[in-house]
Amino acid sequence: MFAAYINAPETTLWILLQQEELVKYYGKELADVLVLLIDIWLDPTIVNSDYEEMCNKVDFIILLLDKFDTPLISKEKGLEIKEGLKRYYV
Repeated sequence: MFAAYINAPETTLWILLQQEELVKYYGKELADVLVLLIDIWLDPTIVNSDYEEMCNKVDFIILLLDKFDTPLISKEKGLEIKEGLKRYYV
């Protein structure tokens, strides 16, 4: 249902996504979602994933941050995060 809302061309959210101005109008909400992604989605004690899936999630978060012009995690830091995740899977 929500996906249909987001993809409807007449919605404000769709327009903001197309104009890449989501951070400007929904900065707090984006920050909240990032906290959920990082604190829960990447927690190997909460989410049952293998190492490759976790690495893909790290790459996705980095790409998402770059897309919203908030490059908080560099590619190098992403590699460090992936190295740290190895202790849970190797």
